[in-house]
Amino acid sequence: MTGFWQVSPAEVASIDRALLAFLRQKMSEAVVLDLERYGRQYLGFLRGGGRHVFIHAFPQFGGVTPSSAETHVLRVCDNSWEAEYDLGTQQFTKFGLDQGPPLHP
Repeated sequence: MTGFWQVSPAEVASIDRALLAFLRQKMSEAVVLDLERYGRQYLGFLRGGGRHVFIHAFPQFGGVTPSSAETHVLRVCDNSWEAEYDLGTQQFTKFGLDQGPPLHP
């Protein structure tokens, strides 16, 4: 990484559309349909002359609030996932899933 940048709301909206299509290919339909239960953090970074976005998604429970998600990098191990998106190619280049115990309503 050679630097960081602020991901704009318009970029987040565009990435979210691509993310939903990507998740439909990678994850079970139950997780995709339940996407509203996941908070997401977006970190823009520069690498190799390109702009990339690291996405961390975590279940919204256990005291995580929107303000804490905006000011801190959260580490949630169960039922969280991470992805990396290349803005230049508009492709997801990395994806990781931590399947812990089932989510409770």
